[in-house]
Amino acid sequence: MRLFGKKQKAPRPISDEEKQITKKNRKKVSYFWKRIPTPIRKALIAFIVIIGLTGLFSVAAFGWYTLEYVDPTMDLGNIDSSLDYTSVVYATNASGKVVEIEQLHKDENRIWVGLDEIPDNLQWAFIAIEDRRFYQHDGVDWIRTGGAIINMVKGGSTYGGSTITQQLIKNLTGDNDVKVSRKVQEIRRALYLEKEYNKSQILEAYLNTIYLSQGCNGVQTAARVYFGKDVKDLTLAECASLAAITNLPSKYDPYISDTTRDNNKERQEIILNEMVKIGKITEEEAKKAKEQKLVFKNASGKSEQSRQSYFVEAMIDQVIEDLVEQKGYSYSYASRMVYSGGLSIYSTQEIDTQAILDEAYKNTSTFTYYELAKNSKDETPQSAMVILNNKTGAVAALTGGRGEKTINRGLNRATMSYRQPGSCMKPIGTYAPAFEYNVKINGSPISPGTMVMDASVTGNWPVNYDVITNKPMSVQTAIAHSTNTVAVRVNMALGASRAFKFLRENLGITSMVDEKDENSAVTALGGMTKGITTLEIAAAYETFPNGGTYIRPYYYTKVVDSNGKVLLNKTPESHTAMSSSTAAMINMLLQYAATSGTGSPANFGTTAIAGKTGTTSDSKDRYFVGYTAYYTAAVWYGYDYPTRINYSGTNPAVSAWRKVMSQIHQGYSYKSFDVPSNLISVQICSESGMLATEECVKAEKAISGQFIAGSQPTQPCTVHVPEVPEEPEQTEQENKEKTEKTEKKPDKTKPAEQTKPETKPEEKPIEEPNVDDPEPVTPGDPVEPTPEDNGETEGEQPSP
Repeated sequence: MRLFGKKQKAPRPISDEEKQITKKNRKKVSYFWKRIPTPIRKALIAFIVIIGLTGLFSVAAFGWYTLEYVDPTMDLGNIDSSLDYTSVVYATNASGKVVEIEQLHKDENRIWVGLDEIPDNLQWAFIAIEDRRFYQHDGVDWIRTGGAIINMVKGGSTYGGSTITQQLIKNLTGDNDVKVSRKVQEIRRALYLEKEYNKSQILEAYLNTIYLSQGCNGVQTAARVYFGKDVKDLTLAECASLAAITNLPSKYDPYISDTTRDNNKERQEIILNEMVKIGKITEEEAKKAKEQKLVFKNASGKSEQSRQSYFVEAMIDQVIEDLVEQKGYSYSYASRMVYSGGLSIYSTQEIDTQAILDEAYKNTSTFTYYELAKNSKDETPQSAMVILNNKTGAVAALTGGRGEKTINRGLNRATMSYRQPGSCMKPIGTYAPAFEYNVKINGSPISPGTMVMDASVTGNWPVNYDVITNKPMSVQTAIAHSTNTVAVRVNMALGASRAFKFLRENLGITSMVDEKDENSAVTALGGMTKGITTLEIAAAYETFPNGGTYIRPYYYTKVVDSNGKVLLNKTPESHTAMSSSTAAMINMLLQYAATSGTGSPANFGTTAIAGKTGTTSDSKDRYFVGYTAYYTAAVWYGYDYPTRINYSGTNPAVSAWRKVMSQIHQGYSYKSFDVPSNLISVQICSESGMLATEECVKAEKAISGQFIAGSQPTQPCTVHVPEVPEEPEQTEQENKEKTEKTEKKPDKTKPAEQTKPETKPEEKPIEEPNVDDPEPVTPGDPVEPTPEDNGETEGEQPSP
């Protein structure tokens, strides 16, 4: 007979006595079964069948789920000793040399020791109380697991079902979720782990990662904290006492109270008894250990946490995110790897650039004096700044607050604070997509010289910071003076939904809220539901000097583990967000805004700059986003609890930008922005948008505008034209004299009368004066001035 393809042994012969017993038992069962009423028997049979089928189905479903959805693999290449290593962050200085800038470790106190340094008594103490079949199972103790499942079905605790291997996985991942899916994943990982590592490696890792209260991670630290000695010097009694803590630190930590110390002593003796049962110590040894008086040193196991910079904290978040996505680690395990996995992380930070930024943000003089006033929450204004390297798209420097950084993992305003961008939204949410999608105004494609009415759209919305002129205004002038009315009219011609999609998909603005932010008040004026981070808006603006290419900001280039293996290689994520001609037109417009418009105080003069200010209508946020050919930087300024900002002089965000960027660019040569070959530059009139004439130049209304070839204006300006002198009006007396002269002249059209002339003495004719000849002017006589046109001279466009 074969069962599942395997040859079975011949059955053992059954004795006559056994046959008689079996026969009697069968009769008893048959008699009992027959006495049960038929309906009940049928119900019992149906119930058993249903239970059986349900169990079969459940097992099948569980197996399918496990195989299909639960990933058992777990990269534990650093399980042996890496978790005691300090991770190091590197950066590049001005000379191009890679140097260490920070070391990473959490507020954990862990010292790794090899299994050969851990006493056998301590090893067996843990095994006896936590997993007595550790050396027999394959990662999962199915007997204990079954008991735990039954207990869970009854509504009790599942504690006691996990093996040391499973507990190690919890220690590494920090995942203590009680969901069935998590438990299944833990089981599969435990089975996988035991195939990859031997029992000694797993036990060593477990004893070095287990938490033993008082900030202690691992038995070496715990030995020093509780008994003031190395783990190798612990007595049997001390070993059992340490092992007692792990069950429930809050109950068995001997330092918490007299009660918890008594609890520790009680559990210590239980452990000693269990060690006797499994034959690892004798009754006599257990008795002596119970009688030993434990002397606790009451030392603290907590170590001081290193303080990371804002930049490094943002970098850590990105590294953890990539470890989770690319390596399949849980968040907890990835976090442990970063802080204590002995990693070498090569950051994109430019040390000298970061130093300039840090110094500026520690110095209160970077901002205006009056901004120091506190709000109702007793807060002084804060600020954040991000600097991106245009060539690579990497974050070169970043700060998330003013003054000295005092805590770790606190608020990083550069990456966590979502604030309203105000008019900084206009270039990215209105003008760039309008250029890119060839939006037409009055039948012609929009260009920097396009004239748009500076007038409200509905009722008195929108309003400008300054007066509304109700006259046409060029796009260039509107951007320079941050005119809201023109931006809204262009945005409406573009379509708010198309602008919304452009911001989210092309420029990486992830904070846009569906439906709520699909309107011109948001995409033109920046009144977002949630707001935007300083990092996101800097990345969006960096697209302009990069010729239309968007690069997602990143903080590191590679991560290497303690064995020299490259864990992560950071490949910049980029895509074409707009054409190079669109980017070039925005560059021209924002360069004008940063030299002649609201952003002009940012201009430090050593290279071409472009940028845009942003102010909310309630004056609770100030932004300035600007760039050169080398770097893009965004600055936010305001209160953490939004409050109206009062200051004197220059916009504080602009002041900070100029101070930092002017120092960063020292030693850099002057560099203008690239202009694509399909753009042409012509002189236009800032009022009419037509070709500038000499009169436009005289009126100081001529500006340089860029156009796609073929779409440039061809007609000269009709607003500024040369003055034509008027003919002087003739007086009444002059008209009368002219009339009389005309009447005295003979009519040459009629022939003269033929009469016989009379004979008279010859007379000399009298010569009459010619009234048309001007009277001679005697030298020295006064000359009447020529009348001039006293019409009103055109003044400059009022600044909004």
